[in-house]
Amino acid sequence: MAMKEDKKLSGNLQGVNLVGLLQMIKHEGITAKVNIKGDGKEGYIHLNKGEIWDARVSDYNPRLSIYELLKLREGNYNFEFDVLPSQRRINENFDFLIMDGTRIIDQHNDFRKKNIPPKNVYVRKFNTKLLGIFTGITFGALIAGFYLTNPYGIVSNLEARGHYYYGKRIAKSEDYNKAIEEFNKAIVLKGNYEDARVALGDAYTKRGLLYEKNNNAQKALEDYQNGVVYGSSLAKDLQSNLVNKIKKEKVKKVKPIKKIKAKVKRK
Repeated sequence: MAMKEDKKLSGNLQGVNLVGLLQMIKHEGITAKVNIKGDGKEGYIHLNKGEIWDARVSDYNPRLSIYELLKLREGNYNFEFDVLPSQRRINENFDFLIMDGTRIIDQHNDFRKKNIPPKNVYVRKFNTKLLGIFTGITFGALIAGFYLTNPYGIVSNLEARGHYYYGKRIAKSEDYNKAIEEFNKAIVLKGNYEDARVALGDAYTKRGLLYEKNNNAQKALEDYQNGVVYGSSLAKDLQSNLVNKIKKEKVKKVKPIKKIKAKVKRK
């Protein structure tokens, strides 16, 4: 399919496989900006030669924005071809992003469609450690009440907590790439998960410090910016300091103009 025959390709999300369209762009190595609007959200996914370079919706970070946009089943989309992204803010490859995103979204949709969690998930989440917190009738009444009114919410919230606590644990070993991935998953499952959002901002900030230590100012600034998005005041200060540092270094590199003394001819 020659997608670029139309400078703009647009349509309705109903009955359209957005993932399939993105895969066609990937296959043809096309550069395009995909604008998506629906369910009160408006954002974009930006690709350069078939690779996803950037995405944005609301105040989500680039990677989480992809997941949020792919969730939409109603709304409109349009493709703007040959529009180059200003910068690359997503470094994972296309296949990983799509596979990880569709896995999370399929799980999300499956729970909502059935309105009950799969038995194995339900049993796995309510393990013996959790059962130890509550006893007897009190526990039974609490679970029954929440389960009957919001079965999806219980499982998604528990799974979100699992990703959050796992992220906290591996962040201590300075594996910030994996920690950021886990915090993102927690927020996908529970959008208003404030602890996960704070932890995500902290992880971006600490990874930014490592980038700065290794003289990778561009990556450091990107992580500091993500840290600011998730409310890290430290990231804001570090971003400002690094910007000032870069400006000073540029000034130092500018060679002063040598004044040439005019030779006076003696008579």
